Amino acid sequence: MYIWTVLAVLIGTFLLKQFPWIAAAPFTACSFTYRLVYHGSYILIFDLRARWNFRAAGEPPQKGPVFSSSEDALSQLEPLVYSPLPSERHIRLLKLQRPTRQTRRDNIISCELVPVSLDQPKLLRGYRAISYTWDGQPCDRVVICNGKKLLVTKNCEDILRHAFRLARLFIWIDAICIDQSNSTEKATQVPLMSEIYRQALQVNVWLGVPSYGDELCFHYAWLQWCVLAAPKMRKSILERRLLRFIEDRGHSKYISQLLRKSWWRRVWTVQESVLTPSSSWASLTPVLVNCGNYEIPLECLSGFLLHFCTAYNMFLHVSYIFNDSPWSTALTLHYPHRAVTASKKLNIHHLMFQIRICDATDQRDRVYGLYGILQNAGINLPKPSYHKTIKEIFLEFTIAVCNSLRSLELLEITTGLVSDENRSEMPSWVPNYAEPHRTGDFMHSPHAAGDSQASFKFLQHGCILKTYGIIVDTIKAQSNRGLWKVPPDDSGMVRDNLTVNLGSESDARATIEAYRDWCKIAEACTSMDAYPNVPQCMHAFGQAMTAGNMKLLEGLTRGLVSVAGWMLLLYRGPHRIDQLNQAFEALKIAPEFDFDTKMRFTRCDELMTLWALKTNPGTAMLTHAVWMMMREKTVFSTARGFIGSAHSSVKVGDVITLIPGVGRPMVLRPKGLPGIYEVVGPALIEGMMNGEQWHPEDLEEIQLV
Repeated sequence: MYIWTVLAVLIGTFLLKQFPWIAAAPFTACSFTYRLVYHGSYILIFDLRARWNFRAAGEPPQKGPVFSSSEDALSQLEPLVYSPLPSERHIRLLKLQRPTRQTRRDNIISCELVPVSLDQPKLLRGYRAISYTWDGQPCDRVVICNGKKLLVTKNCEDILRHAFRLARLFIWIDAICIDQSNSTEKATQVPLMSEIYRQALQVNVWLGVPSYGDELCFHYAWLQWCVLAAPKMRKSILERRLLRFIEDRGHSKYISQLLRKSWWRRVWTVQESVLTPSSSWASLTPVLVNCGNYEIPLECLSGFLLHFCTAYNMFLHVSYIFNDSPWSTALTLHYPHRAVTASKKLNIHHLMFQIRICDATDQRDRVYGLYGILQNAGINLPKPSYHKTIKEIFLEFTIAVCNSLRSLELLEITTGLVSDENRSEMPSWVPNYAEPHRTGDFMHSPHAAGDSQASFKFLQHGCILKTYGIIVDTIKAQSNRGLWKVPPDDSGMVRDNLTVNLGSESDARATIEAYRDWCKIAEACTSMDAYPNVPQCMHAFGQAMTAGNMKLLEGLTRGLVSVAGWMLLLYRGPHRIDQLNQAFEALKIAPEFDFDTKMRFTRCDELMTLWALKTNPGTAMLTHAVWMMMREKTVFSTARGFIGSAHSSVKVGDVITLIPGVGRPMVLRPKGLPGIYEVVGPALIEGMMNGEQWHPEDLEEIQLV
C-alpha cells in the first residue's frame, strides 16, 4: 500500500508544480490522484495479492463460511488446555487453517498454535502482530484451536475472519497466543513484547467494525497525506481549505467519532504502535490500520488526526484552542517513532504523565504495558509479576527509574496528598501513575533549580528519599474553592463549551466564587515586593491560572488586557454594566438555552457573570484556558508575595522548596521533625520557574517520606 501512497504523492506534487492554477481548486489534483492510483491500481490487484498469498501457503482462497452454526457439535468439543511453553524465550504463533466441511458448515474459525523460539528468526518471518482492544466484551465466540474449543471476544473473532479473508495466515494475537488464565506466563511474556512486535512482518491495528463516516475519514487522511507534498507556499493554504471543506460539510463529527475509538486510549497499544518492525521490501508499511475493509498506514492516519486536533480549533474555533489537547496527547503517543522512541533520551516523566490519558483494566499495566519502551530506554526494571500489589510495582518502578537515570524528575508528576486506594501506605514522593489526566498538570522545560544535577539516596528499603533542597518560601494564603467537579466517566476528555457550568445556579455560583477568591489573593500581592509593579503581578496571576500559557494567549489576544477585563467583570459595580448588557444581547439570540433558562440568567448574578466571561471577546479565551488548566487546582500566595497554583490539597504553612534536578518548585509539608517532609506536589510560581530563586549555597539535607 505504501507504494501507491508514494505514487499518489509524486503525481500530485508534479501536477501542483506544473499547473499552479490547480491550487485554486485544491482537491482536484488530490482527489483525482487518490482515486486513480489508490482506488484504481491498488484495489485492482488486491484480489490477485490475496490469491498469491494463499497459493504460497498451500491454501486455496476461501471467502469464509456462510452457514449457521451447530451448537450440538460445539458442545461436544473439549475446552482448550494450554501446554506450557518450552522456555521463557518461546512464543506461540497462530496459524489459520483451511476450513473443513464441518467448520465451514458451522461457521467456525479453525486455527493451530505453533510454539516458536524468538532466537530462531528464520522461523518467525511472515507473521503479523495484531494490536487491538478487548473493549470489555465477553468471551462468547467459539474458535476451534488445536482441535479444541476456545472462547474469544467478538473483536478477536472479527480480526481472525478479516485476516483469513486477506490470506494473512500467520498472526500473533495476545488473547489466543498467551494463556490469559496463567499469571506466571503473562508476566513471562511481558518482557518479550518488544521483540514480538519488532520481529513481525507487519503490525496490523484493528479499530473495529467501521461506523458510518469512517470511510470519509480515511479519504481525508489520504488527501492530507498528498497535501504534505505540495510546495511550501501552497501547503498552508491547502491545509486550511481541507479543514474548511470538512467543517462546511459537517464531517468533523465523523473525525471525532474515529478519535473516540478505544484503541487510541489503551496503555498496551502505545507500545504496540511504537515498537514496530522496520520497513522492508516485503512490507513497506510497518503499521497498517484496519477498520473493517478500510486500510491505511498508521503514520498517515495519526498524522491527519493530530493535525486536525491541533489546527481545527486554532483556525475555526479560536475560543476553545485547548479542547483537543487530551486527544493530541493520545495521538502523539501513538504516532510511530515520534514522541515515544527507542532512544535513551526518552523523557520518562513526560511519558508517564501522557500515559494517564490511556485506560488500563489492571492498573499494574501502566508500568508493564510500557515495559519494552522502558527497557529500550535503558531502565533496569525488575521482572514483571502480577502477584505484586500496585503499591509495590509503582514503588519499584519509581526507584528503578530514579537510579537508572540518576534523576528525580518523576517528582514533577506527583499529584497531591489525597486519599486514594492506590496511594494507601505509599510514600508521598511516589507518583500515582493511575491518576486521571489533567491538561494543566505538566509544563515543558522549567528550570527552577537551574541546571543542577540530582543528588539522592533511598533509605529503609526505598521508603524514604534522602536528597537536598532550598526552602525559599511558605504558603501564606490559599483558596479552598474549586472550579468544577470531576465527571464520573471519561474525565480526561471533558470539552469546554458555552454551556459548561451554566446548567445550574449552584455550579455557576461555585465557579464565580472561586474566581473572586483568586482575585482577592492576587490583589493582596500587588502591595508586596515579589513583583515590581501591578502589570507583572497580573501577568503572574495569569500564568498561575493558565499553567504558564499566557505567552500563547498573548499571541492570540491581548494577554494583560484579558486578565484586567476578566477581573473587572468579576467585581460587582457599575463599571461592568456595558459588558453585562452585551452579554444579555448575546443571550437573547443564543440557541443553546430555552426561554425559561434565559430568564433564570437575568435573576442570578453569577450565571450572567459567567455567561459574560464566556462570550466577551476579551475574556472568552482566558476563561476557557482557566477552566481547562485548573482542574482540581487552586491559587495561593506566599509570605514573600509570590502568586502560584498547585493541587487543591495544599495548605497554609506548606513550604516551597527547590530540589536539585527537579524542574518545578515543589510544595512540601513539614512532618514535625526537622528536615522531614511529605510531598504535596509541584507548583507553578512566576518568579521561580527559571532559577531566579536558586542559590546553591543555601542547600540543606531533607528527607521525603
